[in-house]
Amino acid sequence: MSFTKSSFITFITSISILIIGFCRSILVARILGPTGKGQLDILFTAGALLTTFGNMGIGNANIYFLGKKKEENDAIIGNLLIFYILCSAVLLIIYYFLPDRIFSGKVEISNIARITASLFVPFILFHNLFNSVFLGKKLFIKYNVFLSLHQFLSLIFIAGFIIFYYLNLIEAVISLVISYFIVDIIIILSLRGIIENKLRLKVKLMTDSIKFGLKSHLGNILQYFNYRLDFFLVQYFVGFKGVGYYSVASVLAEVLYRIPASVSSILFPTISSEEKKEEITSFTERVCRITFFLTFVSGVFLIIFGRFFIMLFYSEKFANSIKPMMILVPGVTILGIASILSSNLIGRGYPHYSAFCSGFGLVVTIILDLILIPEYNINGAAIASSVSYCTTAIGFILFYKFKTESKLVNLLIIRKKDFALIFSKIKMLKI
Repeated sequence: MSFTKSSFITFITSISILIIGFCRSILVARILGPTGKGQLDILFTAGALLTTFGNMGIGNANIYFLGKKKEENDAIIGNLLIFYILCSAVLLIIYYFLPDRIFSGKVEISNIARITASLFVPFILFHNLFNSVFLGKKLFIKYNVFLSLHQFLSLIFIAGFIIFYYLNLIEAVISLVISYFIVDIIIILSLRGIIENKLRLKVKLMTDSIKFGLKSHLGNILQYFNYRLDFFLVQYFVGFKGVGYYSVASVLAEVLYRIPASVSSILFPTISSEEKKEEITSFTERVCRITFFLTFVSGVFLIIFGRFFIMLFYSEKFANSIKPMMILVPGVTILGIASILSSNLIGRGYPHYSAFCSGFGLVVTIILDLILIPEYNINGAAIASSVSYCTTAIGFILFYKFKTESKLVNLLIIRKKDFALIFSKIKMLKI
C-alpha cells in the first residue's frame, strides 16, 4: 500500500475517531456537566499517564524491529507478552499508591470509580503495545480499525446507559473500560495470523528492544506529560470544573494534531525500512511542508468556527472553553512539525533527540503553568501549553537541521509542485 493511501486511510480513521470522540464527549459533558467530565478526564488521564510511563518504549521498538527483523515475529510477540504481564502488575501497584490529592477536590471521586478506573492500566497498555505490532507489519487497516473501534464501542455503551438506565461517573468509566476490553480480545484473535509457529522468548532481542525503546521512551514520557500534566495542575489550582472546561478546549485544539499524527504514524515504519538517507530527507521535507500547510489552514478554520461548535454542541455551560481553545491553536499547529520530524529521527535510529526536545518543552510547561494558572486559570494553562509546543517544535527543527543540514524553508514553505502532487494524488486515490 502506498504512503499516500496509508496516510489517507489513517487520516480518515483519525477523523472518524474525532467525530465519535466528539459525540461521546458531548454526551458526557451534557449529562455529567463540567465537574463530572473533569473527574472522568482525570481518571482516564491518570491511567494513560501510567501506561505511557511504564511501557519503556517497547511499542516503538516493536515497529522498528518488525521492519528490520522480519523473521522474528514469534520472538517479538513472545517477548512482548512477558513484558506486558510484568509491566501491568507493577503499574497496577503504583496506581493504588497514587496520592489521594490527584482524585480529590470540592467534589470527591468515589473509591468504586477509582478502583474501576484502575482497569484502564492493563487494558490501555495491552492495546498500545500489541496494536503496534500491526503498525510494524504495515497492516495499516487493522491498526486503524483497532484504534477507532474502542471509541465507537464506548460511545455505544455510554448512549446505552443514557437511554436504558442513567449515566453517572461510574457508568461512564465502565463504558470506557469495557470498550477497551472487547477490542483487546479482538486484537488477541487477530495476532494469530501473524504468529507463524509458536511464541518464544528471545533474551537478546528483548535486551535490544528495551535498549532501543528506552532511548525513545523518555521522549514519549516527557511529550505525553507535556500534553497532559496541565490537567492535573488545573485540577489542583482550579478544580474539576476547570478540568472539564480545559479538556473541551484541548480536545478541539488537538483536532489539528490529527493531520500530522496520521502522517507520522505511517512515516516511522516507512523510514525504518528505507536505506537511502537522501531519499528519506527529501521525502520527509515534502511531507512536512504539505502537512504544515494543511494544519495551518485547518487552524484558521477552527479559530473562525470553534466558538460556534462549542456553543451549539456543548451548550453555554462550556463557554469558558472558547478562549483557551483559541490560545492553544497556534501552538498545536506548530507542534505538528515536531511530530513529523520526530518520526524521521526515530526512524533513522536517533530516538534520544525526542527526549531532549520534549524535556525542554515540559520544563517550559511546568514553569509557565505554575506562574500563569494561579493568575489566569485555564487561560494561563493554554498559554503555557502553546508556548511549550512552539519551543518543542523549534528543538526538533534544530536537531533535524543538525543531522541533515536541511533548510528551514524546505520544511515550512509549501511549493507549487507540492500542490500539483496533492491534486494528482487525490485524483489517483482509490480506496
